[in-house]
Amino acid sequence: MALQRFPLCRRDELERSRVVTRWLNDLRDEVTAVLLDGRILARSSVCPRFAGEFTVDLAARRFRCKWHAWEFDIESGRCVSNGFKGCLRRYETDEQDGMIAVLYDG
Repeated sequence: MALQRFPLCRRDELERSRVVTRWLNDLRDEVTAVLLDGRILARSSVCPRFAGEFTVDLAARRFRCKWHAWEFDIESGRCVSNGFKGCLRRYETDEQDGMIAVLYDG
């Protein structure tokens, strides 16, 4: 199946805030894009433990669940606070005409 593009945010919006979170209905997922060391990283920002919301700490390079305090490394997506072995879903991104989109092949 060909990759589909789902618009997430404008490049200038991400450059201003360094973090943009949006619910993408077509993916049935909340996606957070971060600008980290000049790179755009996009991950699911729904905690695998009961779908809690995240806060983002760019200095620590962590997502943190507001409900249970689970922490995930932004770059790898791995849980770093307990024995959970899973990772947050990573999304590839693409930029065209200043619009950043999430790419998905599902």
